Amino acid sequence: MSHTRAHLKVRAKSLLIGNGGKAFLLLVIPSCFSMLLRAAGLFTASSGRLTQLLPGFFSSDGWRYAAPAVLFALALLSLLILPPLLLGRDAWYWQRSAREYRPFTYAFSWYRRLGRAVTLYLMRWVVRIASALLFLAPALVCTGIALALYSRGASVYTLAILGCAAGALWIAGIGFTTLFLQRFFLTPYLIADDPQLRVRDALRESARIMDACMMRGSTAKMKLSFFPWIASCIFIFPILYVYPYYKQSCACYARHILNNERTPKLI
Repeated sequence: MSHTRAHLKVRAKSLLIGNGGKAFLLLVIPSCFSMLLRAAGLFTASSGRLTQLLPGFFSSDGWRYAAPAVLFALALLSLLILPPLLLGRDAWYWQRSAREYRPFTYAFSWYRRLGRAVTLYLMRWVVRIASALLFLAPALVCTGIALALYSRGASVYTLAILGCAAGALWIAGIGFTTLFLQRFFLTPYLIADDPQLRVRDALRESARIMDACMMRGSTAKMKLSFFPWIASCIFIFPILYVYPYYKQSCACYARHILNNERTPKLI
């Protein structure tokens, strides 16, 4: 399996040759939209601190009532702009994994499926939050108990035991959450393969295939193999190479899993 992952990563790297500019734009454009909207949101949310600069405007009753509306409008704008572009980017990489070279504008064509993209975006976040709460609940409870006992002056021995238990539960919870979320790894690629597929059906089909092929652990290992690359992105510039490489590798891996499901015994 490690040989297969290495082969798919090499293939992904070769697919990006000569298309670095397109991959760069597909990284930068959504990031710029996201940063601009977040900056506007932070500015609006912290406008109370700006009363010293423009006290006549930010301290007025009109702005006090308008600020929540502005925040809501920015959140809605973000929900309308980003999900179709993110799904379109995944679809672009998906097509390249089959050597179907779509133009750069193909990623933007997914705005015609705005409802499906937004639904996928929201449902994936619901699944992430629900699974995190489920698997991390024991760690949260143990941590809460430890903090409560610390505030009451519990012994060092008791706190040490609870601290070790909480640490183990956090590690286990994060691990189980990561593995569980791999069940839905194929969802955007299934929609990219069949744009008429409903989001709920894509989530179910992804979970079925990943469970049937027992590929959750292998998929997590593939993603974790990029950790040294991702760690290097603290220098910012490597991300311009690493992120397209990672996304193309994920698309190639997803196609490998689906090909195996349709033609067994390839893995």
